[in-house]
This record gives sequence, C-alpha cells and structure tokens, in this order.
Amino acid sequence: MPHVDRRAGEIVMRIVYDGAPESGKTTNIRQLAQAISLQRRGALASPGTSGRRTEFFDWMDFAGGYLDGRRVRCQVVSVPGQPELLRRRRYLLDTADAVIFVADSQRSRLEQSARDFKLLRRALARRQSGEAVGVLLQANKQDLGDAIAPGPLAEALSATADVQVIGAKAHVGEGVMQAFVTAVRLATDRLRELMLSGAIGDLPEEARSADDLYATLVGIDERASTLHSSASAESSRNEPIPEVPSVSQVASGALWPPVQGRESLLSVDRRALRSVSPPATWAPPDTRELRGADRWILHTSDRWRVASESEARGALLALVRRLVPLAELMPAGRTLFVGPDGDGWRMWMQTPRVKTLEESLAAAADANDGERVATVLEDIERADSLLAAAEVPADLVGLDRVAIIDGRVALLGLPTDSPPTAAFVASGLADAAREHLERLRAGAPRPP
Repeated sequence: MPHVDRRAGEIVMRIVYDGAPESGKTTNIRQLAQAISLQRRGALASPGTSGRRTEFFDWMDFAGGYLDGRRVRCQVVSVPGQPELLRRRRYLLDTADAVIFVADSQRSRLEQSARDFKLLRRALARRQSGEAVGVLLQANKQDLGDAIAPGPLAEALSATADVQVIGAKAHVGEGVMQAFVTAVRLATDRLRELMLSGAIGDLPEEARSADDLYATLVGIDERASTLHSSASAESSRNEPIPEVPSVSQVASGALWPPVQGRESLLSVDRRALRSVSPPATWAPPDTRELRGADRWILHTSDRWRVASESEARGALLALVRRLVPLAELMPAGRTLFVGPDGDGWRMWMQTPRVKTLEESLAAAADANDGERVATVLEDIERADSLLAAAEVPADLVGLDRVAIIDGRVALLGLPTDSPPTAAFVASGLADAAREHLERLRAGAPRPP
C-alpha cells in the first residue's frame, strides 16, 4: 500500500517480485540495478541471506518521477520462493502496490509455476481494502529449449485477461526493464485512485528501509516461533495420547454396530496410529484425532472417559440412540466402541477417511476440470435434496461435514446431546457450494 513519507516529502510505493524458487526474481532486480544509475537508486541489499538463495527479500530503492507535485519513491522487493518461508512471502505480498510474477517458462516447471501463481491470486484476494493490486506475468527463460511461449504460458496458468504477459530472458536483461516499467504504471494507477479517496497513510517505520523491513520479518518469525513453542508445550501437557484398546479388549455389547463394527476394528493397524492436530472439521468438539497409514481415522475425548465400564456402556448407548434415526446416513464402517483406559474406561469413534464435499469441490476446481466440477455440484444438489427430505439436524450439515461415499450421502459428524427440535435443513448445501466455488475461482482463501 502506498504511503506518505512526510520527513522526505515523498510518496512511497512498492513493486514486489513473486514466483517459484529460482524462477529469476533476484536476477531481475540485479539487472535493474545495473540499468539504473546510482544517482537514482539505493544500494542493492539482501539482508539475512547467507547462501545463494534469497531467505528474506532482495531490496532496491528507486527514485521515480513526480505525482501531484510530490516525488515518488519506489521500493523494489523480491520474495523468498521456498515453501518453508511462506509466512515471509505472504507478508511482502500484503504490502505490494503491483506484483511482477516471474514464471520459469520451462514446461518441466509448469506445475510449480501454476501452484505459485494460484498462491499469489489467493494472497491478493485476502486483501480487503483499497484498489486492486495490478499483476504482471513475466514469462522468463524464453531462451531455453522447452520454454512455453508467453501467451500459452499465461493461458496454462489461468491468468485473467487483465494480467499482462511479457516474455523475458532475465539473465541477459531482456524483458526486465519492460516488465518493471509496466509494473510501475500499474502501481501509479493504483496510487492515483487511492489519493482521490484519501486512503494513503503515513509511512510506517517497518517500511522505511531494508533494515527496518528485515527487523519486522525477524520479529514476525520470532512471534510465530513463540506461538508454536506454546502450542507444542500445551500439546506435551496433554500427552500421552490414550492407547487404543485391542479388539480383544472390546467386549460384546461394547461396540456399535456389533458385527460390522468388529470387522472394522480388525482392519485397523494400531501400530501405525499417530496423533494429528488440528482434527478434521467434522470431528466432535474437544476430540483428539489419530490417523495411520490405512484408511481409518479414530477420535476420542476426555469427555468420553469415565470411571467404570457400566458408565462407559451407558454413554455409548445414549449416543447410539441419537444415531439410530440417522443410521442410513452414517458412513459405512463408522464404529463406536468402549475399552479400558488405565484405571477407567474410554469411548472411541472410528471413521473411514474420506473427502468432504468441500474437499471434493476444491480438488475439482484446482484441477481446472469443468466436467469434474459439474459432477461434484450434481452430487451436492442430490445430497441437499436428500438431507432436506430426511429432516437432518442443521448442525450436521455443511460442505465440510458431509461426504459422498460410493454414491451414498454420509454425515461425518455426530449429533449433539440436545435433542433436535426445529433445526432441520430446508436447503443450503447447493447454494453454499456455488458460493465456495466462486471464491475458489477468484483465488480467495478457503474458509478455515
């Protein structure tokens, strides 16, 4: 976002170079540094980088022309492309007034370029305020034998019509200045619109220099590390994970459904089970989730632990009574069982690992497969009608809580303790699916 540097009497805007690792972002900035005289730019810097690849950002300060009587200063920044540095990358994209997406044009790098271009679109879609951020696609490495031409590359990346594309051979400077000048124009157009609306604030400290930006990113990393350490400490306080009882420890009358349930229990590889956090979106509240290499997910909760076997069986029976009216809508293989847990007893739920409607729709959209998307939407509409006719409680219905398994609609969650009253689903899945698909196609982040 552009800012006013009142100390220098300048307007400051930022061009960000984005793209996959080793696509040519740093090369572009180095070529710019050679092409722009020292009188108009600051020193090229890559703070915090110890090796060959950028770890925080590359930086160059460039003095532009004038706008409404004020000098415009342009900060040129590249992002780190490594997946493990995504937090830094997203922060820098959030500060961009225009983005040059540098794509490696080699056919062998197309899949990664597509993933990173989609990441860029989603990052920009998260920004709620101000004018849209202009994006330019630079099809780099056009001199290589398997390079895709700029136009076909833009089409392969699903770039919208407003995204300009420029071919480049950045290592020899070709296409570098053209892309930069075009991006400056995009940023200037955005700057004019924001000035008209009075939406330009004072330059914050973290945007004044490369050192200030570096200190900000280090601080963000440190805070994230502290939060991660706190979460790990909390997790360790919750350990050990309860041990799943063996099949022989689950007595007759202590599992549901009786016959099919025991067959499901026998198919689980208990040695491979590992704790997973966070649990699935459809998991009951406050549950712990265990997954293995096979097709099963197990859940339990400290609320499901009681002192005696009779209490455990009573809790199981109470839950089964709530499930019986919905039994035809339970996923095949869903099993509830009770087993010993130290000096007490614990209830468990075992569920086949399946894709929710939300995950199926996202996978079809990500594959850019129109026929597959249409099929998923048809499944969702069918599920919507069936669940409405069955008067299913509303808290069990959602794109992230319903699945289609072998052509059958399945409710993945559990009914609450309170009896269902009038909270039935009349409709909603199909409408929610269409809205979610629009967000996916626009590159917006998926709901948590």
